[in-house]
Amino acid sequence: MRALTAQSPGNFIPIPHVASELNKQYGQPITKKLKALKLDSPFPDFLQSCPTFKVQKKGKGYQVAIAPSSSF
Repeated sequence: MRALTAQSPGNFIPIPHVASELNKQYGQPITKKLKALKLDSPFPDFLQSCPTFKVQKKGKGYQVAIAPSSSF
């Protein structure tokens, strides 16, 4: 996540980029990972529930950044 946000102006990156990177790393779509963990919320909602991340709506999509006070 840090590597992705470091390459992005304003440190916010589109959520689909995060999902794509997670898919590359773990070999499964994030939706399957969330279901395996028995989490029924959409990926943006899951990220918003984590204090480590800051989520904002931009146009029709969402972007995510690491929260300023996070030590992630």
